[in-house]
Amino acid sequence: MALRGLPSRRFGVFPAVGIVPAETEAMQPAHLDILERSLGRYRKVRVTRPVQGGHHLHAFVLGLSEQLVLLFQFHDFHPDGCCVVRRKDIEHVRSDEFERTFERMFRAEGLLDAVGIRAEPPLTDMRALLTYLRDTQTPAIIEAEAFDGEDEDDAAFQIGYVVDVDEEDAWVRHFDAHGKWEEEDEPVGVDEVTCVQLEAPYLETFLRHLPPRPALLGGELDPLD
Repeated sequence: MALRGLPSRRFGVFPAVGIVPAETEAMQPAHLDILERSLGRYRKVRVTRPVQGGHHLHAFVLGLSEQLVLLFQFHDFHPDGCCVVRRKDIEHVRSDEFERTFERMFRAEGLLDAVGIRAEPPLTDMRALLTYLRDTQTPAIIEAEAFDGEDEDDAAFQIGYVVDVDEEDAWVRHFDAHGKWEEEDEPVGVDEVTCVQLEAPYLETFLRHLPPRPALLGGELDPLD
């Protein structure tokens, strides 16, 4: 089912699957109810997770499963692509008069036309999502964020393509802040991934200006110039 008014080339929303409270999630039933009621509607939410720095996600709910939530993000009044986060990390969800005010402004500015995603990713669990990214070679930003009380040095931010998923890790062919491909694929623990960004302007702008990514030859990366 697509959100009414979305361009036909975009996939708007897909149904919630197996929505039951997870034993390990911090999210209260009332907050889960807000996500469920916002799914498939132009109903803005503010999602709070205990990420160091106190970052909120201002977003619309595109998909919801027993373990993951797919959101379309805005940064102020700028569409910022999609992200998939773990339900168990969500501490609070707000959708009240503040969100209704922004919805009215978004609608007046024509910004709601941006809400959606081009293709439906699986939301069964994080491994299924990472495997999908590998199989489809969909570029993404893979994050293992540091939450409150955790060592920030253990956080990971990988931007590029998932090239392999094994029993423990996803291996990412990634580039650096100078727009250069790294010479080695970088692992990130599947169970440590807290956020996957898709169709993010930051990612897609970089990709338009990068040289071709190196090929994998005989199990090793083709040397870079």
